[in-house]
Amino acid sequence: MGWSTCATVFYLHQTNSFAAVVLKAQLFDGGQAASRSKALRLQAEATSFQLEATSRAVEREISVAEAKEMAAQKALSAAVQAAAFAEEEVRLESLRHAQGLATTRDLLSAQEHLAEARAAIAKAQAAWLSALGEKAAAYGEDFLRVFGGEV
Repeated sequence: MGWSTCATVFYLHQTNSFAAVVLKAQLFDGGQAASRSKALRLQAEATSFQLEATSRAVEREISVAEAKEMAAQKALSAAVQAAAFAEEEVRLESLRHAQGLATTRDLLSAQEHLAEARAAIAKAQAAWLSALGEKAAAYGEDFLRVFGGEV
């Protein structure tokens, strides 16, 4: 090989362009991809079931809180009505006592009924406020905003 041959080979090497592509592919992974895919699918299904269960629990909590509030409102209304009847009883017993038709014991008994009715109103109001608090919690509302008079 002479000088001219060496120059020709060098010239060909400088002018030729080539590209090398390396491709690696794992044709068989022992089922790892399939098991990973199945695990992700099962995890997605479990998450979906958990979301459904949580949604049902929230709906149930809201409906229970609303039912408690309605029951507390009805109890409060009944207590207010009972107090009105007790006030009327005290008024009538006072008139009867003034006329000498009722004893002091009858008058005291009527006043006791009125005191019990007023205590029942306070208890019903507390139950109603508690039910409002539970309802606010079920809806995720702020207690201070609810009880601060902004609602």
